[in-house]
Amino acid sequence: MTTEQTTRASTTTELAIATAEGVVFRLPLASPASRLYAMALDTLIVLGFINGVGLLVYWIFSKAPGYGVMVITLVEFAIGFLYGALLEGLWNGQTIGKRLFHLRVIDQSGLPLRTEQALV
Repeated sequence: MTTEQTTRASTTTELAIATAEGVVFRLPLASPASRLYAMALDTLIVLGFINGVGLLVYWIFSKAPGYGVMVITLVEFAIGFLYGALLEGLWNGQTIGKRLFHLRVIDQSGLPLRTEQALV
């Protein structure tokens, strides 16, 4: 290794992961704009799904409005939480928005997220 390579400072646009074997992987990091676009798309998907389920629950519980509000609140929380966690765990660290913008969540060692990691 030359001295130029050892003194080279890593940029903020890449993540360097060193393995136990001494191999260094350099992974590009996403820009704030692409993260924002992916998050906005995921938010629209979740809100659309929540509104559809909310209308269905409202229609079912129209005779008992107190129970309907309770069920809608619990279902909205579950959908919002499980959307990101399950998709990132099952789709190799990606949600629909992240997949469209070619983003991926990885764990500390550079591997794809497991479902239990995404839930935490």
